[in-house]
Amino acid sequence: DGCDDIAVLYTIEGFCCGNNYSFYVAVFLNKGHKYEFATSEKIGGGGERIVALNAIRDGRIILDTKEYLPDDPMCCPSGKGKTTYSLKDGKLVESDCIGEKPISPIERFQRQLERIQPLVDELLNEKERQKRTGATQSK
Repeated sequence: DGCDDIAVLYTIEGFCCGNNYSFYVAVFLNKGHKYEFATSEKIGGGGERIVALNAIRDGRIILDTKEYLPDDPMCCPSGKGKTTYSLKDGKLVESDCIGEKPISPIERFQRQLERIQPLVDELLNEKERQKRTGATQSK
């Protein structure tokens, strides 16, 4: 409509004493002499992606992203990308996601399990050996 609107990127952290965090963007529309809240949407967070506001241009909110790649630890996504959000029918809609292909949180968790499985197996085998050794010594 040619009016300057406002987009606010904010983070909510540490619900219930944890260290998780979520990124949100809220949109406020210019209604003459005041701004009215339009919508808010979760757009990232721990285990999903990190986002940083790049620009607001031509009705689009442009964000730089760090996406989780297959071998990234939970602390540190390394895939660089960009995405945009636009207001459509009162809702924020993501489009134009550009960058390295992220993996889903479930796939990332499965890969982390695969990496630690040999260690878990070794610990379980050691515990089983200790049980057998202890049982043999007590006879």
